[in-house]
Amino acid sequence: MKISRTAIYLLSFLVGGSIALNLLAFKSNEPVAEHEPVIMMEIYEIPAYHGKGIHIYYGNGDFEIIPFKPFKEENQEKNGDIIVTTLNRLAREGYKIKFTSSGLSNSGMITKIFLYKS
Repeated sequence: MKISRTAIYLLSFLVGGSIALNLLAFKSNEPVAEHEPVIMMEIYEIPAYHGKGIHIYYGNGDFEIIPFKPFKEENQEKNGDIIVTTLNRLAREGYKIKFTSSGLSNSGMITKIFLYKS
């Protein structure tokens, strides 16, 4: 059985394209430093949750919790200031925001912020 030249070219194109697609699909287009430290900051804005506040995870079991003031109207600006002050401190330490996500829980919001140190 003889295979036509067109069939060979088509098969080569499909195999090459499939390999390229798989390689590109799982890698970021942005260059990443080999030892780029990443931390995760979680903001728990859930009144009923005992751990409401900012949770920062540095890796290797190292973490920090910054509690919010009680969720009352007079503390709304104070809690917002806690978030901004913490982000500014991390920026001074050399961290930059890479990704963020947030979602609603039963009665509040959880925000995750991934930061890296360049």
